[in-house]
Amino acid sequence: MALIQKSTTVLPQGSRVIPFATGEQPSLFFAVLYSAAWSGVVSVGVPSGAIRHIAQFRDPTNQQAYAGGFDGRWLVWVELLSAQDYNNWQIWAWDSSTGQSFELAAAPTVNGSPVSGPIVQPVASSGRAAWVQANQEGTGEVHLYSLEDRRDQRVGSGATYPVLFWGPDLVWQHVDVPGQSGHIQMLDVASGEPVAVPAPLAAVRQISSLAVSDRLVAWTDGTSIWAYRPGQSSASLVDELTADSAGFLAIADNDLITWDGSSRPFALDVRSAAVTTLTPAYGGRFASGRSLLIYWPNSQTKVSPGTFLVSDVDVSNLPPLPPCG
Repeated sequence: MALIQKSTTVLPQGSRVIPFATGEQPSLFFAVLYSAAWSGVVSVGVPSGAIRHIAQFRDPTNQQAYAGGFDGRWLVWVELLSAQDYNNWQIWAWDSSTGQSFELAAAPTVNGSPVSGPIVQPVASSGRAAWVQANQEGTGEVHLYSLEDRRDQRVGSGATYPVLFWGPDLVWQHVDVPGQSGHIQMLDVASGEPVAVPAPLAAVRQISSLAVSDRLVAWTDGTSIWAYRPGQSSASLVDELTADSAGFLAIADNDLITWDGSSRPFALDVRSAAVTTLTPAYGGRFASGRSLLIYWPNSQTKVSPGTFLVSDVDVSNLPPLPPCG
């Protein structure tokens, strides 16, 4: 397997920084900072490690942020209020031009308990946020939120993770048979009208994760990874995993498909079909635009009191990964 060279970002001593989103450029990422003095959501400069406080946690023992997106001005993220219940969440936004943050949505409840539903992973683009969440009946709904106007719209129902911005459109998976099959739906964000799904994508019926960039779409059923470039007549099978699984796909720079394996993240370069591990065991990664953000614990245990090592790679500067073997 090929390797991507990493340069470690300098992070504050005595603190623990866990990334959850890339910045618009590889010179910035967003993370949760845990320290004795202050814990909450921060931005981190690369490679200096300069910290900007964004939103402080009220209960650092239980609160965490695990996913989000940044469009150059607006950061959105999902905040868990319980370490034991992923259905107990809130979605927040931060305006980098004013420094103000506010709540967009919270988990619906029935008889005081959060409703179980799809994975909540908000994304941001051009002043809008989008996510899928359960309603009070447990049905997945697609939400499109204007961050400037603070206006929420429900634009789809019967949906599950993920929902993604793809150019001018919004893309998500509609559930046909729960736990078995679904199909892709698309909506024009400006008009709110349905958009015809390209034939190679319309034919897909089993998706456990989906990722998009300007010039590439990738998806997996958990064991096979497929790729499609707009304008092509068909999709291509780019990898089959015989001894592992793939989840939570993300694309960097239109050519690098990344995913989480069972114990560490991987990347595949569609130009050369080369596959590489990105971190030692128990690491993680996020990818968007030119940024490939990777992190891994400084000791090889799954639960470590130590810090994470973090690297934000500008993949536009990388040549194609050399073929394996």
